[in-house]
Amino acid sequence: MKKASKIITLKKLGKVVEPRKVTLISGSFDPFNSYYRKLLTWASLQSRPLVVVVHTDRAVSIRRGLSRPTENQKKRAENVAGLDFVDYVVISSKGAHDKKIVKLLKPRLLLFQQDNTSFLAGLFSIINRKFPGIGIRVSPIKKEIVISTVPSKITPNNIKNPILKRVLELARTSTAPVGRVSAVLVSKSKVLAESSNLAGGEHAEKVILDRLLGKNMEGCSLYVLIPPCPMCADSIIRAKLKNVYYLFNYGDKMGVERLHEAGIVVRKIKLV
Repeated sequence: MKKASKIITLKKLGKVVEPRKVTLISGSFDPFNSYYRKLLTWASLQSRPLVVVVHTDRAVSIRRGLSRPTENQKKRAENVAGLDFVDYVVISSKGAHDKKIVKLLKPRLLLFQQDNTSFLAGLFSIINRKFPGIGIRVSPIKKEIVISTVPSKITPNNIKNPILKRVLELARTSTAPVGRVSAVLVSKSKVLAESSNLAGGEHAEKVILDRLLGKNMEGCSLYVLIPPCPMCADSIIRAKLKNVYYLFNYGDKMGVERLHEAGIVVRKIKLV
């Protein structure tokens, strides 16, 4: 199959693949390098057909440090589709485990890259509960980190709100190799704590709340770059925060659903 014909919409893909047959994996694939080739080679050996979800430019820009991607989504999709052992490529802002994708394609296997173990454990628990019977595997391939020097496409220069500006500054200056996400904890307009994701994979929200463990945070508000994951949602619930505000849409919103269930207000906030 020619690589151009491998790149397909989710709607069309849902009509050509059989339920309980496909293997799904997602990522930025930016820049495409030997790590991604090894990752997808491993993925193809788990089961076929292999469907690869390539994240949109906006999703990569938000998640990977506001200075990515180095190549646009079309080029990244073409890079992946050029591999003989990749059967289909979808461009989406969602991860392969997003509930809409899973419901549509009904995959046999969901594959994941290595990540924070607590985050993955929480995510897998939710997937197993919502979609029993789907296999889950984590790649044994160690990530190769490439830090981009491309100028940031999103800057805090025109942001008047000092808290939102600080969230963007923390994300932009983060030294985390992957997942340059930031968070700021606020009480009555006063910043109590702030952090970005750490090099070891610890999420910014959890870093802040663990740091203040034992202190009264009830009624405080948390501002984050993107919606919290389920692991961070659990930390927010334990801290009895009042509100969570996020700047950009990203991901599967499983953490947001958990916060809503706990009665915590979660809102997307406008930058300007």
